[in-house]
Amino acid sequence: MAEIINGEPSSSSSTSIESTAEAALEERPVAAHPVALNLERPQDFLEEYSTLDRLLRISARVLRVINTLRGEPVPRELDPLPEELEETRIFWINYTQQESFGPVINRLINGQDIANNHPMARLIPYLDENQTIRLGGWLKRSNLQPEAKNPSILPRQSRLTSLVIEESHRKTLHGGVQATLAHIRQKYWIIGGRHPVKSHIRKCVICARHRAIRGQQLMGQLPPRRITSARSFKHAEVDYAGPIKISRWRRSGARQYHGYIAVFVCLATSAIDLELFTDLTSQAFIETYKRFTGRRGICATLSSDNAKTFMGADNELSMLLDESRREIHHIINELASNGTKWIFIPPQSPHMGGK
Repeated sequence: MAEIINGEPSSSSSTSIESTAEAALEERPVAAHPVALNLERPQDFLEEYSTLDRLLRISARVLRVINTLRGEPVPRELDPLPEELEETRIFWINYTQQESFGPVINRLINGQDIANNHPMARLIPYLDENQTIRLGGWLKRSNLQPEAKNPSILPRQSRLTSLVIEESHRKTLHGGVQATLAHIRQKYWIIGGRHPVKSHIRKCVICARHRAIRGQQLMGQLPPRRITSARSFKHAEVDYAGPIKISRWRRSGARQYHGYIAVFVCLATSAIDLELFTDLTSQAFIETYKRFTGRRGICATLSSDNAKTFMGADNELSMLLDESRREIHHIINELASNGTKWIFIPPQSPHMGGK
């Protein structure tokens, strides 16, 4: 003590301080977020999610956190692996079965028989290695998947059952009762499953929208040319049929090309005249119309839909009637004296045309 006061340090009082790289690092506070989990009611966790896929994925993440806290190795992948999803699926199946079939599980563990009046007695249930109740049967030698041979048994009313039905109904593209049940039974067997499936489909908003009765539009009044007596083909309608294959001669290797049929329908007598032509041009239709009028006479009105070919033919006929070209002077006179009024029926109104 005297040496220290006099300022003469001795070798015995000298100390050395060692500095390491870890001690030189800045120490920052670590943010912690304690979370208290109440695992007494897993049903509350089950009720939180509206789809089975989301339930399994969130449960797999929770299971991964639990394994991390236990010091067990966990995968580094961000998304849950198929093995983790399968583990959580079995967990929720076992939980649901324990809640609904607790006495049955105890009897199966003790090797006792199930009462004959129990709904599960006819299913020949048994416990697998995961203590899951599965459907018995006679399909062990089939080539089906193990889940399809012995599906897990689920109660008629439970949250997990509702999620399974919702997933199967969605994966079958909102199929009917039979399609949804067939998809469910690849992995699960719901006791009395047809009734809850029907109930879910009736409550499905998308299915209800497609089942809605569409408005029935009343047909408008028929045009006078359809209900007035007249000679054949005075009032007619034309439409196309085809294409059909046409050969120039009956020999092997003969060249084939497409042809079309112009169907002329009399609006008064329902008589039909068929004319063959080779292309869909307006000029080809004009030639076809000339052959038709040569056999049946000039039409007072000719109806058609608004096809491009007919629109083009109407324009060309208008040119024939309006222009005064010397080459077609005789055609102009003929059409002017025996002109046919071309009528295009309104869109989406087939009653305005032929029969």
